[in-house]
Amino acid sequence: MAASSLATLVIVVSLVALIAVVERWRAAHRELESRNEALRRLNDVKSEFLGAAAHDLKNPLGVVIGLSEIVIEELEQLRDREPALAAELSARAAAIRTSAEHMSTLVGQLLDTVALESGPVRLHRQRVDVGRLAAVVAESHRARAAAKEIALHVDVDGICLASVDPDRAWEIVDNLVSNALKFSPPGRRVWVRAQRGACGVRVEVRDEGPGLTAADRERAFGRFQRLSARPTAGESSTGLGLSIVKTLVELHGGTIAVESEPGAGARFWVDLPESEAMARR
Repeated sequence: MAASSLATLVIVVSLVALIAVVERWRAAHRELESRNEALRRLNDVKSEFLGAAAHDLKNPLGVVIGLSEIVIEELEQLRDREPALAAELSARAAAIRTSAEHMSTLVGQLLDTVALESGPVRLHRQRVDVGRLAAVVAESHRARAAAKEIALHVDVDGICLASVDPDRAWEIVDNLVSNALKFSPPGRRVWVRAQRGACGVRVEVRDEGPGLTAADRERAFGRFQRLSARPTAGESSTGLGLSIVKTLVELHGGTIAVESEPGAGARFWVDLPESEAMARR
């Protein structure tokens, strides 16, 4: 009888201890949920603030860029009479335009990041010749490449159809080409290639820049990541471009990868599905 009572007491004590542990776990879980909810609210506030600030900056920056271009054009009329003054003022106006364009890029990337964080992004898919799109994007960077004496090579292998949102696909390729030019020293080469693959289209951008370290490759697609390479002509770098590209590529059901070694340039490639059905697999 004594042994039975002792066993019962042990069971009761064990149950009480177990209940106490469960209650502590429940309390900790409730606290964690409360903190997570507070963090979600803070993140929403942050996103709303960034979105509002970036949106409010976009229009004034557009005005600054437009006015600087008007000043540069009007100064051309002054070159015959006051060549030295016209050249100096044109250089200052060009610097204003460049700075405003850099800031406009930052604002655009912030808006993209906020939009991607705020919820599902709706893609307006179409059958698009991604090869032709990539070629047009590359040509839009031709003047910038020439200014850095970078040879820009474009190679498109026939018609490269894929199911993509054309605006988002443009943004993907534009970011990759812009990065290649930004981090390439003057006098180097950049290649933009597009070709059909087994399941869709591959777009590849390769440069002869400083390349990426192993640590860089691990962090390359993270947000606000500053890698070891630095822009070679004073361009701005937000650390957002590749993160946005990766998110947009994955929204399409595609993949992105990089191959690089320090001092040997970098090769980024994107595989986009041929059809929306493939993207859902």
